[in-house]
Amino acid sequence: MQTLSYNYKQKTWIMLLVIIFFGACAAIIGYTAFSNDRGLILNGFIEFSQSEASIFYWIVCVASLAFVVMGILGAINSFGPPKQVVLGPDTFSAPKTAISKVIIEIPYTEVVDIVDHCVQKQVFMVVHGQNTKVTVSQSAFASKEVFQELRSALIERVSKQRG
Repeated sequence: MQTLSYNYKQKTWIMLLVIIFFGACAAIIGYTAFSNDRGLILNGFIEFSQSEASIFYWIVCVASLAFVVMGILGAINSFGPPKQVVLGPDTFSAPKTAISKVIIEIPYTEVVDIVDHCVQKQVFMVVHGQNTKVTVSQSAFASKEVFQELRSALIERVSKQRG
């Protein structure tokens, strides 16, 4: 079987949007936490006192800042050379995640399942091996067509190896 290799790299503009959106969220929620003078009722049944509401707001602010940090790491990573998702003669290899430097290699004979997930119009393919899994994001490929080509070729190779 011929080795197929696909460039896999987050788009810089997507990472910049992540930084801007979650930075704005952190600023607004941080200001709300800092200036909070009342309690909070969530979904009509969870009640927080003033101090509990402030803690809740700070936790959401910190979570938003964590996404800003992830966006910054993704943006820095997007300036480097693209990583590769490779369909070799006997194995599938890819970065553990789009911003990871760890490469996971799964022999086709050990692929347990290939599952597609769609979250807010973002498509992911999760390849489950016997002892590991790899999540491949459609947005990190040049186009949807390249992602579908990879997916189809992977399914075909796994089916052939299973016999």
